[in-house]
Parts: sequence; structure tokens; C-alpha cells
Amino acid sequence: MKQNEFLNFAKIVKGPLVLRKVNEEGDKFLWHDISWVRYCASMISKMFYKTNLSEDEPFKTLNLIRRGTRNLEFALEQAYNEPLPISKEKKKDLIDLLPLIPDIYHDFYKNIKSNESEDLYYDPDLSESD
Repeated sequence: MKQNEFLNFAKIVKGPLVLRKVNEEGDKFLWHDISWVRYCASMISKMFYKTNLSEDEPFKTLNLIRRGTRNLEFALEQAYNEPLPISKEKKKDLIDLLPLIPDIYHDFYKNIKSNESEDLYYDPDLSESD
């Protein structure tokens, strides 16, 4: 996914949409039972889910629209304005794996931003020998 595809849903959950505790069939909705979630852009007020990964089982429907809401027009904002940094340790682990990654991708991994102001860079002289 691209960064602009991550959207912030916090405002709409506080506004026109609400997370219900019961689905449209009257069954209790519990997050820890959910195995498969599907959203459709054409039906933004509904969430479809399954409690197992069976292709044969139909999706259950959770109505997310808040009672009394008539206008469902809203704009979703991007969740992040810039790439999120990764931890210093994760960056170090990625840099340590560079000898196993084709050279064409090295710049991508070297330029990933980390939480530390001082980024780690790959030094071929420090790589492990075979």
C-alpha cells in the first residue's frame, strides 16, 4: 500500500459512524472473534466480517451508521503526512541484511528514516564474510 492510502477514520467514528456491539442479525459482535474483515467503498456505513476463514460462510454485516444520522457525506483525511520512522533497532536489522539483498534495493533501505536522528548506514567493509 502507498502512504496516501492510509486514512484516518477517528473523526467519522466520533461523528456519523459508531461501532456497534450487535450485528444486523442480532448476534453479539466481538473483535477477538473476527477472522476476516471486508469494507466496500459503495457501502461505507457497513462492515462485513467472518468469524472464520471459510470461503463458503457468508459475511455477517455490522451497521456502523449512528442513529439519527441523515447526512453521510464526509471527507477522510490521510492518516500520516510523512513516512513513519522505524525503530533504530529495526533499521539496524535491515542494514545487517543488505548483503543478502540485491544492490539495486540498497538505497531504499539505507534511506529509511528511523526514530534516532543519527541513521545507520551500510558499510560493506563491516559485512560478514562467507
